[in-house]
Amino acid sequence: DGYQAVLAAISAAAPWRADLLVALGRTPAGLDFANRLLLDLTGSSAPPNSSELSRVIYEHIRQKKYEQAYRLFLFSLSDQERKLGGYIFNSTFEPTPSGKPFDWQVGEQSGLETTFVTSKDAVEGEGGATVRFLNTPVKNASLQQYIE
Repeated sequence: DGYQAVLAAISAAAPWRADLLVALGRTPAGLDFANRLLLDLTGSSAPPNSSELSRVIYEHIRQKKYEQAYRLFLFSLSDQERKLGGYIFNSTFEPTPSGKPFDWQVGEQSGLETTFVTSKDAVEGEGGATVRFLNTPVKNASLQQYIE
């Protein structure tokens, strides 16, 4: 079976694994195939990394398949991360953001510094984000997340 051959190759860390997921994400049928591969890789010795998951999640969003994107995001979370779910994911800013869609996205930009104050560092349950401007004008500073 062709699917099993591809799965075996990317489970063995084929050097073209990331390129394959990007290429598959360009069409609706390919995106479904990429999604299936990632789900099957989860239990393997070479689980998908955050970058691979993010690419496929972003492709779901680009193709307006928001529910599939959110399901893949939730499936990719560890048991600890799953506890941070809710209307706003990680609303108390606990760990460093993963960079995946539906988690906090912190724009890398010179002239500002963004830090998370976890509930351990602040009043209980009162975590937050601090954006500090470094004495220079900054255009389009961003701290955002997709909300399902």
